[in-house]
Amino acid sequence: MSDRSLATPLELDTPIPGTLESGKEVDLYQFTGTRGTILSFNLDAASWSGANWVLYDPNYDPNNGILPQPSSSSPDFEAALPSDGLYTLAIVGNSTNTVSYSFQVSDNSEVFLSNLSELVLKYYLGRLSQ
Repeated sequence: MSDRSLATPLELDTPIPGTLESGKEVDLYQFTGTRGTILSFNLDAASWSGANWVLYDPNYDPNNGILPQPSSSSPDFEAALPSDGLYTLAIVGNSTNTVSYSFQVSDNSEVFLSNLSELVLKYYLGRLSQ
């Protein structure tokens, strides 16, 4: 795995383009996360071609990402961060050709809480009307 100290800072809600020149490279991005935050990882394509991504927790164990690696045909995913700390997102190439990519990471915590509040309210209103 690449040297984590060379990782590029990841800014939320900002398109991030990149290129794996040899196709077998690994690009690393880092961000500071807070326990319970729900992040959405969106690839600007319908599928990965020649690469995939994996999110590592603050312990950065290269043998154990915090979630299963999404499939290349369905690359977008959400992650609820399990702890506070420095997270590392790895773009891992698996091609002999150059691989270009673009993605964006967004904080969906507010959307999740809003939807949860609405569901709880509907549940209790339904119970009151019985």
